[in-house]
Amino acid sequence: MASPEMQARKLPRDWLASELQILADSGLLFIHGEPCSDLLARQPGALLDQCLDLLVALPSAQGWPIATPLVLASWLLPQLPQDWESPLNPLLAYLLACAEAFAPQPSPHPLLDPTWLEIQLPAASASSAHGVSASYLARYLQLSAEQQQRIGPNPWFDPCWYLSSHPDLREAGIQQPFLHYLHHGGVEGRAPSPIFDATRWISRRADCLLDPNPLVDFLLLRRTEPSLAPEPVRLPGHLQHLTATGDLIGWAWDPGNSDPIAVQIWWNNVFLAEALADCWRSELEIEGLRDGRVGYRIPLPADQCQNLVDAALKDQLEIDVLHPDGRMIGDGSWRPSGIDLKCLYQWAESVQFGSKQAEGACASWDGIHEFPELMAVGKAFDRFAELLDYLERSQRDTRRQRRRPDGRGALPWPL
Repeated sequence: MASPEMQARKLPRDWLASELQILADSGLLFIHGEPCSDLLARQPGALLDQCLDLLVALPSAQGWPIATPLVLASWLLPQLPQDWESPLNPLLAYLLACAEAFAPQPSPHPLLDPTWLEIQLPAASASSAHGVSASYLARYLQLSAEQQQRIGPNPWFDPCWYLSSHPDLREAGIQQPFLHYLHHGGVEGRAPSPIFDATRWISRRADCLLDPNPLVDFLLLRRTEPSLAPEPVRLPGHLQHLTATGDLIGWAWDPGNSDPIAVQIWWNNVFLAEALADCWRSELEIEGLRDGRVGYRIPLPADQCQNLVDAALKDQLEIDVLHPDGRMIGDGSWRPSGIDLKCLYQWAESVQFGSKQAEGACASWDGIHEFPELMAVGKAFDRFAELLDYLERSQRDTRRQRRRPDGRGALPWPL
């Protein structure tokens, strides 16, 4: 391969000036570590020659004399021919690859995916007089602010979601979400999209990050481990309690979506029920959760009653709360408290005896659960049928059920 200087001098000057100007206008071109947003505009011809000289210069202790943060050498160079591995400015290497019309065009940075952009970007403009089309990096940076709020440079960054999920950015008037994420949001630990939970990734890789930006770290690691998958962002929400009629009560919402979201209930990899979180609740409105219409009430299926009670008696009842796309809601899993267990048993007895006897059955449970010793016996049973049989026998002495043995009144439900 010819020397870097000879290769650089062969690049079409108007095309090279355009590429560098686009980087400079976006605040992404640095000369000796200083941004040069208006250098090319003041003296295009002379400065272009200066940039050419800097592109072929060797690096100093401070790095390459001309550079852009959107060209990462460790990411780009493995995509180029081996004879390009001699000391070569990564920015120059990328421009040479684009000028020689590599197919596919190399990716200069983990956050810039040419295959993705080929689908997302508008049709490319006509080639220059020298037959060289603009690079995908330049084409993306040329998008209007409105377009950059709809189109991300890779499938892991959702600009619309990024702005809506971080309201302070909209209040600050951020018009180019990706550039904000590149300069600030990534190192601040902000999630770039609902499919990548930056906070959890940082906690997972805190001592061995390859890059301060967690998404860049993930993509660098994924190059060597293709099966590596991120954890999606957890949606705000909370499963609060279970009612005596078998309904799960809670709230959930998606900050990046103004519509009510669906909530799915799973147990032991078995789908139980689904409902929209669109119920109005005054306390949620007071807490500032949209207009309060983020609550849900999901009835458990009666055909799973026996299994759920059996799991509860063995202290193995753990319910998963998920969005249909697989994202966790709140903590993701829920274990019943003492009050919830009482309601579960009341609901189970209603199912066992039928709706006509439900009210009386629930009342009898109030008496049974006033005795910790009876609860201990109940939890020891492996089968709910035995517990029901014990209940029927215990109902014969309602006065004993509802009073302490020493006559000092009712025992409280153990929480």
